[in-house]
Amino acid sequence: MLIQGAWNAVVDADPLDVSLKDLAATAGVSPSLFHRHYASRSALFAEVAAAGLATLLVNLSDESDLEGVVSSWIRFADARPRHYALMFSPEYAEHDGVGLRKDALARSLGELAAPHLPRAPTRAEIFPLYAMIHGAAALVASGVPRPPNQVVVQAIEGYLAGLAQSS
Repeated sequence: MLIQGAWNAVVDADPLDVSLKDLAATAGVSPSLFHRHYASRSALFAEVAAAGLATLLVNLSDESDLEGVVSSWIRFADARPRHYALMFSPEYAEHDGVGLRKDALARSLGELAAPHLPRAPTRAEIFPLYAMIHGAAALVASGVPRPPNQVVVQAIEGYLAGLAQSS
């Protein structure tokens, strides 16, 4: 209930502008309830970020090809720009739940890239894939007009082709 209340609050406001008192009022609970479950406002929003990443992972798990993953990832960011910014905020990067889910995102991209390569990609080789998709999604979430998914897919395919040739 607390995570959902914080998730809902982020729809209408920047997370930095949301107080625990406001969240408690929205959730219909006392502010002390938040302090019993979370050491700080930051700890609560780190859990919200982890929950958002888990939702993104579920959405991506429904996709079987590169174009589907790119489309789903960018669509998620476009539909939830404040949540997307919160999920990838450096403020929450060290939180265990956030780190574990970002690692899961990287693994899923590695699995997606593997059929295009003669061997399993290294973490360093996955990083540019992550950067291309996340970069496009972050730009869309910040208000930049959405590029055609195929532009991102072609950039990734070009990268993977070059990687395959150099292996």
